[in-house]
Amino acid sequence: METVVLAVADATERDALSLPPLATSIDPDVLDAVVDGPGNGSVTFTYASQEVTVAHDGDVSVSTVLPARRAGTRAASGPAGD
Repeated sequence: METVVLAVADATERDALSLPPLATSIDPDVLDAVVDGPGNGSVTFTYASQEVTVAHDGDVSVSTVLPARRAGTRAASGPAGD
């Protein structure tokens, strides 16, 4: 879907042609099924380091994927035994 690529390009301020092929992140048939199929579902996936949600009405939202916390690190907590 060209709309997804353009939305990610806009959100990341990158040229659409510099982004990887969309099919490397999601099967285009899945996107078509969400938009063209019955119901009111959506699909969310990661594309070009962005979290992309495509709704049944074709609406596309894009947000930055936050890096995962490194293994072995923990949030601050109270004394042991709490």
